[in-house]
Amino acid sequence: MNMDILTEEKILTKIIELEKKKSDLNQKLQSLISSNSSAWNTYGSELCAGSMMAEEKNLSDKIAEVDRNIDILTSFFDGEFILTEETILKKKLEIIENSKATLKKEEDAINLLLSKFSKFRELLDS
Repeated sequence: MNMDILTEEKILTKIIELEKKKSDLNQKLQSLISSNSSAWNTYGSELCAGSMMAEEKNLSDKIAEVDRNIDILTSFFDGEFILTEETILKKKLEIIENSKATLKKEEDAINLLLSKFSKFRELLDS
C-alpha cells in the first residue's frame, strides 16, 4: 500500500475520532447548560454563577481546540500544505534563526560603539 494512502487513512481516522469527541463535548456542554439553567432557576443567587460559567467556558474551549485540530487535519485534503514541505520549512526556520543570531551580534557591536561615542561626548562636555 502506498505511504500516501496510509497517511490519508490515518488522517481520516483521526478526523472521525475528533468529530466523535467534538460531538461528545457538545452533548456535555448542552447538558451542563441545561443543568446550570435549571439549578439557577431553582436556587438563584445562592449558586456561584462564576463557577457555572467557568465550567461552560472550559467545555467551549475544549470544543474550539478540537475544531482547530480538525481544521489542521482537513487542511491536508484542501491542499493547504504538503507533508514533504515540513523539511523545507524547518530548514528555512533554521536559516532565519541563524540570521537573527548574526543580526543580534551586529546590533550588540553597534550598540557598544554608540555607547563609546556617547561616553566620548560626555567626557568632552564635562
